[in-house]
This record gives sequence, structure tokens and C-alpha cells, in this order.
Amino acid sequence: MERVLGQLSLALVEHIRATGATQEQLLQESIEYFRGIADASPGVIWLTDPAGECIFVNHRWTEITGQDGQAAQGMGWLDRVHPEDRPAVERSFAEANAVKGCFRAEYRLLREDTDEVCWALDTASPRFSASNEYLGYIGAVTDVTERRLAEERALFLAYHDPLTGLANRRLLRDRLANDLAALRPGAGLALLCLDLDHFKAINDTLGHPAGDALLCEAAERLRSCAGPRDLVARLGGDEFAILAATEGEGRPEASLLAERALEALRRPYFLRGQPYVVSTSIGAVLAPRDGMLPDELVRHADIALYRAKRDGRDAARFFDCAMAEEAERRHGLRRSLTSALERNELSLRFQPLRRLSDRSVTGFEALLRWIPAGQKAVPPAEFIPLAEESGVIIPIGEWVLRQACQAAALWPDDVRVAVNLSPVQFRSPCLLAAVQEALADASLAPDRLELEVTESVLLQEDQANLDILCRLRGLGVRIVLDDFGTGYSSLAYLLRAPFDKIKVDRSFVAGLPGRRESKAIICAIAGLGRSLEIAVTAEGVETEAQLQTVGEMGCSEAQGALVGSPMTAGEAGALLAGMLSVA
Repeated sequence: MERVLGQLSLALVEHIRATGATQEQLLQESIEYFRGIADASPGVIWLTDPAGECIFVNHRWTEITGQDGQAAQGMGWLDRVHPEDRPAVERSFAEANAVKGCFRAEYRLLREDTDEVCWALDTASPRFSASNEYLGYIGAVTDVTERRLAEERALFLAYHDPLTGLANRRLLRDRLANDLAALRPGAGLALLCLDLDHFKAINDTLGHPAGDALLCEAAERLRSCAGPRDLVARLGGDEFAILAATEGEGRPEASLLAERALEALRRPYFLRGQPYVVSTSIGAVLAPRDGMLPDELVRHADIALYRAKRDGRDAARFFDCAMAEEAERRHGLRRSLTSALERNELSLRFQPLRRLSDRSVTGFEALLRWIPAGQKAVPPAEFIPLAEESGVIIPIGEWVLRQACQAAALWPDDVRVAVNLSPVQFRSPCLLAAVQEALADASLAPDRLELEVTESVLLQEDQANLDILCRLRGLGVRIVLDDFGTGYSSLAYLLRAPFDKIKVDRSFVAGLPGRRESKAIICAIAGLGRSLEIAVTAEGVETEAQLQTVGEMGCSEAQGALVGSPMTAGEAGALLAGMLSVA
């Protein structure tokens, strides 16, 4: 701007020399000349007198704000500054004018008669005469709306989830830290960590767009459950959180909030025109009772969330010290499990399966057992998930395959051995090679090995796992669908995957012989098996009445406590030898 004024002065001097204009003419022409230059500027140009009142704005000011130059003069230009920004702008300008220093401010401008707002970067410098007399300010305003919007968007994305618009993990932690620091006596905080149950099945069966739609709907439902001051966050995937202020200990308020969330998220979601129900598990903590550090509270909420899942899901659990002790125990078991193989703490038990037509033993299912040194046996339902979480299930699974095949090699040729495959094992590129090596090392015919999988294998990496199943069957081994009837798309999988056998889940057998619904389901499964030429085994048979009923309904095999309890390899061999001697 100073350079422009200097060029203007030189031009006026040349004009005087060339035309001999009078002072009055010169003044008028200089004003018009300056106005023309100012109005041609892409930004706003303004001037003040020594008192700081506006004496000139160019036409760009009117274009941006809708306010004409006359109305802007004096202090009228402040009428267009956003009311929230005006006090700071007035104070900053007054301080600069008092010391005749440079002025710089960024604020919002309002357009006259509308709600439109633009961001202005205002910079100004003091003007002085040749004799160093203070004349006021000359300033320029630049429209920086696009830059500010980009910055605000970047800031929003730094602290918010781009899919749902909820706060993200970073903002939740910052807010939690601030609220804890400001917590007054007698007040509290409740942190609820939520996880949608079996959400991955939605992504795998309907696709990620449907899953994203469900997440957005879940976010809106959580917003409606939370209070105006509560913070709702998406922590990633299908994990959410709610941070709420409470009075006193806060348990009643937090319980009510958790119940509202469970009920809201339990309502059906309509995806592709069909209703889908997805329940939720919640872990809750209360501050200051459960801690006063953000990371500590989040960790405790995760422990409570895990307990809610273990207890059957679709529930809320509040943290207590016993949960922390159990989590520490599980952590110790996880560490110990990584070296259980080296310490020879793992063993196999073999549970027999019998043909219903003649009660003969057709095979054994290999069941993994773990007895840590100097401790009691750890239930498989407890240590198998730990092995899957840590990834140690892959080397353990390979060991089970080798041991089971070596045991079966000592049995009669018509007796099979069944080995369960974890969904985690399907992620290993060595699975096929491990099966081939186990068969080769034991010199076991492939059709004497049965590999049992659950529907969760088919829900995860659907097509890839189907391909692996086909390649396993191509080796000659038999493929068994375990726990049939408890998953999402059982009938479809019977058509898509190469199953040789299906096992009816024990939950259906438990209702026999009296429960009509159990009979109807088992009859339907047995009928499917006959139609598709797939053998059907009933699991969990514990009474003679159940054994007789599953046989009448068309099952070909049975397994359970009545048929035979799990036994060592030596006991299995002795059982088979005894049957042969009787025959």
C-alpha cells in the first residue's frame, strides 16, 4: 500500500508540472485518482483520521458486507463485525491507535440483511505526513473465508469421526481429562464404553456400505439418549462411548443412561429394506470411585465391557475391583499360554462319536486341555479365546493336528479323528501345509481326518475362507460344520461350502425329548442332511431319551456324555480294542 501511495504522489507531481493545476483542482483530482485505484483493488482498503474514525472505504467493502461507504464512516464499520468478535476488535484497534502501532485482527463480518458470514483478515499501518504528523491508519481487509473453513474442517477432523460426526478418541480423552481436573466435591462423571455385538457379521454379509449406514444410525440413537452436556464419541470400528456428568456417586444416573442406550440400539435397523437386530454390550465406570486418571478409567471401562460380553452380551456391567483382578489373572494366563507347548502343559482328550444304527464308535473328537504347572486345569472356554487373541492358537493348532493324526494312526482304518479349526487359523498361510504334514508324518489316510469349523469361519473373510475350505477338501479330508443352527446364514453355507457332515448344536438337543420346537428344528436339519447327502451328528446327548429321539428324527451319529466322556489316547485305543474283541 505504501508503494501505491508513493506512485500516486509521483504521478500527481508530474501532473502539476504538466498542467499547472491549482491546489483545489489538484486535491480533487488526487481524491478521484486514489478512489479509482482503491476501488480497483481486489480487497477492502480503508482510511481513518487521527482519532481512529473511518473516513474512507472502497467499493469492495460494500460488496462484502452490503454496507455503503457513508454508513461505514466514523465507527459505523463496526456494525458489520460479528457481535461475538466486536469487543476484541474494538479493544485491539484502540490499543494500536493509542501507540500509533500496526493493527492486525481476524474476525467475522456479517452481510447486511442476511445471516451470511465471511472471515476477514484486517491489517493496517499508521500514516504520517512529510513533517511526521500522525494522519491515521491505512488498512486492507482480505477475505480469508475459504482458508478459515479449511482450517475449521481440519480441526474438526482432528477431533471428530468423519463417518458419524461424533467426537473421536482424542477429543474424548481431552474432555475426560479436563472434566476430571474441574470435578467439584460431591459431583461425579460416568464413562460408558459400548460395543455393538457381532457387528462384523453385518459388514461381511451385507457389505461395508450397509455397515456404515448402521453405524451412522447407531450414532444418532446415542445422541438422542445422551443429555445436552454429555459427550458421545466413536472410538473406532463399532466402539462408542458416552461421557456424562453426574451428581454424587452417579450409579443411578449412569444405569438409567445405559438402559436407554441398550434399548435404543436394540431396535431393528432397516438395511436393504430388511430389519436387522444388533444388540450392544456396555462397560461403565464412575469417577472418582473407579479412578481419577483418564487412561485408568478407560482401561477399567474396557474391563467391564469384556465382562458384559462374557456374561452373554446385550447388557451393561459396572466396573469393580474383582473384575480388575480377573483381568490381571487373564493377562497372566495369556503370558503363560505362549510357552505352554514348550513346558509340555498341553494334552489331548478324545471324545467318542457313535453310529446310532449299531452304537459302534465311528470316530473321536480331539479336545485340547491345559494344566499349567502346579495349578488346576484351565477350562477350554477360558483359554481358547486367550490363545486366539494372542495368535498362539496357530502353533497350538498345528500341534493338535499332529498329535491327533498320530493317535488316529493307531486305530482301526474305519475310525476317524476330528480336529477343531479356529477362525484365526484360517489367517495363517501355513494351514494347508500343516494339515498335509500332519497326515504325512502319521501316514494317515486323508479321509480319516475331519476338520470342524463353525459359521464364524465363513463370516470372516467369507470368500477367502471358502476357498481354503475347498482346498482342504481337495486334500481328501472331510469338512464338518459345527454348532449348526446358531449362526446367521446356515442354509446358504450348506450350498456354498463343501461339507461332509453337520453337527446339531447341543442347545437344540438339550430340549429333547419334550420340547416341540427342538424336535422341529432337528427334524428339519436331519431332512436337509438326507436331501444333500450330508451326515448329521447330534451333540450334547446326555440321556437315553435324547439318544432315542435324535435317532428317530434322522440323525446318523451322536456325541455327548451318554455316548462317552473325553478320554486319553490310550483309553480311546483300549475302548476300540475292547469293541473288536467283543465283535
